[in-house]
Formats: sequence, structure tokens, C-alpha cells
Amino acid sequence: AVQADMRIQQATVGRAHPGWAALKVACGALGGTFGSRLNQVLREDKGWSYGARSELDAGRFLGRVSVGAAVQTDKTAEAMREIDREIRELGTTRRPTGQEILEARNDMLLGMPARLQGSGGVLGLYRTAYEHNLPDDYWNAYVPRIQALTPSQIESAAARLYDPSTLTWIVVGDLGEIEADVRALGLGAVEVVDVEGHRIR
Repeated sequence: AVQADMRIQQATVGRAHPGWAALKVACGALGGTFGSRLNQVLREDKGWSYGARSELDAGRFLGRVSVGAAVQTDKTAEAMREIDREIRELGTTRRPTGQEILEARNDMLLGMPARLQGSGGVLGLYRTAYEHNLPDDYWNAYVPRIQALTPSQIESAAARLYDPSTLTWIVVGDLGEIEADVRALGLGAVEVVDVEGHRIR
């Protein structure tokens, strides 16, 4: 395979959690925009990928935070090491900067007018509020709520966004070329499964 496709994910809080908005901004700083950290290091700096993203998916009771990227096969382990480093540093030594917070916040807010075009867009927002058990005025207060988030709130959220010790890494690629290097990273127990999902070892 020319590329290895990877997904890194774990469970997190649901959409109704009071800290969800700050987590969303922190997630955006890590990998929510073109200029975010993951895309910069894997695409712009290293040239190993066409793009990398982090996402916070909302659920009513639980959410999911994830990272996704397709990278050069021969750079799989190195890319995993970079992703692991970025995840750890976001919550410790390199908290989101003012510019990163601004870009992530804008990414959340500036698309709102397009989402509200037509009755279908409005209905979609209120359906989301209903499905996630959000307050009736959730969308009325959405923009000022996001704008009111402080840097300290977002830094605190960044520290909670990922728990590196419990992440699940899923890597699909040329087993013969990537397995030894992936195991050598020491990120956790490694299982190998076939295309049907049956465990090989």
C-alpha cells in the first residue's frame, strides 16, 4: 500500500456536558482547521500526508474524540510518534495559543449563516438540540457562549481532551512494512486483524 490509514479515538463527554464547547475549541486547535497543529506537522512540515484532522463527535450520552490521517506507508510509525507527541503537548507543555483559539472559534462560528440557509438548516439545528437533550434556547445562546470562553477554560479543556494512556489506534496498511516499527513505538498492546476483522495475532 502506498499509504497507511490511521484512526485514533476514545470516548469523551456528550454534547450536553457543560465543558463540551471548550473541548470543541481545543480539538479545533489540534486538528480542526488547515492551519492546525496536526495538519501543519504531517502535511506542511513533513510532507507525509495530504491532511490530518481531529474531531469531536457529539453523542447524547457519550461523545468521541478522534484523529484521522492517511500517511506514506514508510512513515507510518514516525507519523504515529508525531501525533502522539502533539496530543500529549496540547494538554501539557504547548497549550492552545491565542491565534489557535481564534481560528478554532471562527471555524465553529463563521459557518453558522450557511447552516441556517433555508428551513432545512434551521430544522437540523433544532433536531440536534432535541436529540442531544439540549436546552430549548441552546442555539440562541450558542454564539455568545462560544465567544465568552476564556483562554484558561480552553487550556483546561485541552488537558482533558485526550488521555494518551487509553487511546485506541487503528492502522490499516502494508503489514509487512509497518508492523515492526509500530510495535517498537510502545504505545500499547498491538493486535493484528485481517480484512474481515478476525484476529491473526
